[in-house]
Amino acid sequence: MIINLIKKSYGTIMENPAIMLFFVLFLMVFNYLASWVLLVNSKNIAIILIVCMFLCCCAFFSGWLQVIKESHEKDKFKEKNMGSIFLEGVGKNITSIIIGVLLYSVISFLVAFLSSEIAQTIFGSLDDIVKGFLSASAQNITFNQYFNNLSLDDKYIVYSWQISILLGLALMNFIFLFYFPAILDEKKYNSFLKPFVAIKNMFCFLFKNFFGILGFYILINLFYFALIVLRALMGANILLSMIFFFIYICFLSFVIMLIFNYYEEKNSCNNGSDGIG
Repeated sequence: MIINLIKKSYGTIMENPAIMLFFVLFLMVFNYLASWVLLVNSKNIAIILIVCMFLCCCAFFSGWLQVIKESHEKDKFKEKNMGSIFLEGVGKNITSIIIGVLLYSVISFLVAFLSSEIAQTIFGSLDDIVKGFLSASAQNITFNQYFNNLSLDDKYIVYSWQISILLGLALMNFIFLFYFPAILDEKKYNSFLKPFVAIKNMFCFLFKNFFGILGFYILINLFYFALIVLRALMGANILLSMIFFFIYICFLSFVIMLIFNYYEEKNSCNNGSDGIG
């Protein structure tokens, strides 16, 4: 089944390049707003721009994910205008996506905090290392220079903290892999309740297909690892960097398409989201 889903997802992306074009245009707008945040001197204006960036992200993903979701049904998808699907998705999903993103961000922060607490209990505190770096940075010493001069034990503490937080976030990403497909798939509840009901649906879907999802998650990470290796091989050449950027856009679009297709394939039944209960 996975091979067929990979072929289907890749074929859909290649047949509909506008899916990637939407993503490229979004990145251009996002980077433009981000550059203004770094340039403005007023904190109030910077906060307003950050809020605008957040709303821009939520609006984009509300429409873009709707396009990806509806591309699962190729016959119906070809009959519709992709722009109208995008705008329909923005109007229909933006409230749920905003709440979902906020929930996801809060849970990510809690997972990172809990992972750091576990790391501190098992491996030791970073307080002395952080204080030393703050003192060193006042003397224009970079973090790499400061880190290279640390003792072996202190380096092990830093590495252990990094690994603990990364593992915690990796576990969370595995659990929440199908959270946003579950939000868009939920039809019985209003926009304010969908993100909360989707958590229940997501857990039901995860435990019903645990080993399949585990293999699916490992496969995605193998793809990502291959992409990192490819980036390292390309070096700092400008032309190769542009090629890699295109490949990266294709990869992200393909992975999100693959996630939605996997959810739709495993969750297909006459009762919609009831099929995962």
